Amino acid sequence: MRGLVGRYLLTGRHGLFNSYEAFIRIVDSMFSQHAKWLKVTLELPWRRKIASLNYLLASHVWQQDHTASPIRIRLSRPRHQQKADIVRVYLPPDANCLLSVMDHCLRSRHYVNVVVAGKHPLPNG
Repeated sequence: MRGLVGRYLLTGRHGLFNSYEAFIRIVDSMFSQHAKWLKVTLELPWRRKIASLNYLLASHVWQQDHTASPIRIRLSRPRHQQKADIVRVYLPPDANCLLSVMDHCLRSRHYVNVVVAGKHPLPNG
């Protein structure tokens, strides 16, 4: 993922990585590597900001407080210093908000956006 999507982002295009709950842990270390690389490049004045890497997690299980979700893991890793300057998490409550969030994420630059949108229907606001 880091090799393919990361290099794809360097071409100026946007990256969207969709994953189901069971598979996101497989690419967790690649997520960390990309976030660390983005953080380092912020300190290089000659490097332009690239399009954001957008993770779409297709399950509501990640919104639960009692699970060791990638959201909790991601935001509680002090050794990587992944704060809001690189990683942003979105939990849109309905389809209309999801459309707005995805529009925002696909226009953003130099972030890793994590969007949690489950497969089950939710009420539209």
